[in-house]
Amino acid sequence: MAIPDERETDVTRSRKRNKAAWICAFAAWMTATGAALGALTDYASQPGSAARAPTSWPHASRLARTSGRVTLVMIAHTKCACTRASLHELERVMTDAGPRLEAFVVFVGPDEGSAAGGLLDLRATARAIPNVRVIENPTEARVFGAATSGQVLLYANDGALVFRGGLTAARGHEGDSFGGDAVRRLVQGTSAPRASGSPSPSDPALASAVFGCALFDNPKKDP
Repeated sequence: MAIPDERETDVTRSRKRNKAAWICAFAAWMTATGAALGALTDYASQPGSAARAPTSWPHASRLARTSGRVTLVMIAHTKCACTRASLHELERVMTDAGPRLEAFVVFVGPDEGSAAGGLLDLRATARAIPNVRVIENPTEARVFGAATSGQVLLYANDGALVFRGGLTAARGHEGDSFGGDAVRRLVQGTSAPRASGSPSPSDPALASAVFGCALFDNPKKDP
């Protein structure tokens, strides 16, 4: 009867232990990765606070709205990376609408400068969009009741609020969305689809979720 080589047995045991350790480590890594991806998905789909927007064009606003034209107002924070997608969607909306729609992008927050982690200036992106005027005034953001970067408000020819929400379906997500479709249909004068929770007798405007960063850390102080 052959006597087992003790050294060979030790090597075999060591290999089994190492294999088990690698399997455990891989399982832990997969679990952590899945949890991280789940957290990112949850974050991306978590909407920001909706605007408490005036139901008609506010007299307190100093934005030079053209009477008789449909007007869009987007409120954005200069350091919100999610808002880049909102601006790209705004460009698509403005291109489709042509001269029928004028827009303001009102910025809140400090200059990104060169220390913005390589991000391009969001204001430069906004200025490049046709029929868009860029305003830097946190007071205007408060006049329109905005709380989240990327908030869009659409006012009809008569100054009535007809839409409030966002142009993206998630944070930083470009592509078709309820908000973008609703704005296009309203500008074209066609019926827009109804979203859950809107409109109501007290708030006839269509509404959608808005995805972006908070505009104000302290609601009583400008950033």
